[in-house]
Amino acid sequence: MKTPNELKDINERTALVYGRVSTKGQDPRAQIHRCKEYCKQYDIKIEKIFEDKYTGGGDFMERPAMRELFLYVDNKPHRKFIVIFDDIKRMSRDTEFHLKLRRELKGRDIIPFSPNYVFGDSPEEKFMEIMNAAQGEIERLQNRRQVIQKQTARLERGYWAFGAPKGYTQIKDVVHGMLLTPNEPDFSLIKEALEGYASGRFQTQQEACHFLTKSEYKGKDKKIYLTHFKERLAQQIVYAGYIEYPKWEVSRRKGHHKEAISLGTFEKIQKKLSENANTHYRKNNAEEFPLRGFLVCANCNTKLTASFSTARGKSYGNYHCRKKDCEYKGKSMNYEYVHKQFENVLKSLEATEEVINEVKEVFTDKWEERMKQKEREHIDLAKELEKSEGSIDAYLDMAKDATSDAIRKRYEKSADDLINNQLVLKERLDEKPRGEFMVGNALDMVLGFIKNPYKTWLNEDLDGKELLLKLVFNEKLKYDLHEGVGNAKINEIVSIFNVLEKPSEDGSHYVEMAGIEPACTKDTASRLHI
Repeated sequence: MKTPNELKDINERTALVYGRVSTKGQDPRAQIHRCKEYCKQYDIKIEKIFEDKYTGGGDFMERPAMRELFLYVDNKPHRKFIVIFDDIKRMSRDTEFHLKLRRELKGRDIIPFSPNYVFGDSPEEKFMEIMNAAQGEIERLQNRRQVIQKQTARLERGYWAFGAPKGYTQIKDVVHGMLLTPNEPDFSLIKEALEGYASGRFQTQQEACHFLTKSEYKGKDKKIYLTHFKERLAQQIVYAGYIEYPKWEVSRRKGHHKEAISLGTFEKIQKKLSENANTHYRKNNAEEFPLRGFLVCANCNTKLTASFSTARGKSYGNYHCRKKDCEYKGKSMNYEYVHKQFENVLKSLEATEEVINEVKEVFTDKWEERMKQKEREHIDLAKELEKSEGSIDAYLDMAKDATSDAIRKRYEKSADDLINNQLVLKERLDEKPRGEFMVGNALDMVLGFIKNPYKTWLNEDLDGKELLLKLVFNEKLKYDLHEGVGNAKINEIVSIFNVLEKPSEDGSHYVEMAGIEPACTKDTASRLHI
């Protein structure tokens, strides 16, 4: 039919108008206006208007407004309709689904019309309709190809070509064009979460998620789930300052944007993700139990867990051992009493000025030794980098001469792994040692923490308390259900407090514990995390 008025039952039909645009930024009102004018021209009543913002390719039933249109018609089985499209391309830009759509319309006795296209039932008209649908499909595919080519070229030049990842925003730069730029506070929070997970500050993904949940990330107290942390943050190379998109065969390369973490940190995270099987979720009440994970059962040497229980309308916090066959299994240790005993231990640990000066001297000596070690490592890294060049060339040559695709892909994968490792090596070679000012500040901060550990414990948050435990104690602290902390178990505490200088047999000096047997060994410096 060329016009709706040619329908014999036009007086029994009302019009449904359908408009579609491909992106949220586009406006379908111009299409709707033309369809309204078309209906006004033929004096047809419009019953309902449906608007979609959905790309033209794919199944039309994935479009919300199209589903709504069919549902609307299905709920009125005794009514007759025509549907107005602004253009045949607004119906579908996919030949297969265009034909399917026409069958769905015909099955519901819905007759299509358009101000820009004449639908017909003759073989020639049907053929031309299919050709027009095919033309729309080829245009869509060509547009997609052009977009992919432009985006691929941009990726290959070291620029992110998609929507900005969390923590970044796209800002126009006079040199680079649209450039990923840190967006605070999310950028710094993501950096802290990723570095904390890599360093062990957050032992599990749950702890990193809890940190982000309690921060201003995505709005305070908005729950961050494991899938978001792992897939949207931890596995994204863009946060390491690199660009990579294997789907379009864009290999890893340095990006022009500012990185949140180093490539080495990123690789450490990937290794930890692959090895970390601890994905069990629990309610995070670490603030109430800061010693959970640090205290171990004196009977079986298993880490004590902790939780709250409710009885007679009151809540009780307890530490307890859960190891099977342990005589303390299921025995509750009141958390307030445990904390009080632990604080008594901290009160007894107070560093004198003599000890502080000794620690500074040990730290300085160790730092100089570390710098010399770094120089040796730098030489070894340069040699390893040079060696990897030859290995990459060898793998590529073998891939070229491979007799099967499977073998060729394995050689190419080995070459890619070496290339990625090269990027890590180059980054490590470019690292500059910390200056004396930074080292001095770090030492002052540590000494400030441990001069009075009891005061620090009372004033610090959970992160500060965890740091204090790492600085003060070399091993987990044993807790006995009956004896508690201390007494015969006090010699398990390896501390840098209440110490005097004592020369070793080889003439070197190290920190020796006073009044506690057995004496500590030469690993005092390692306890300072030098």
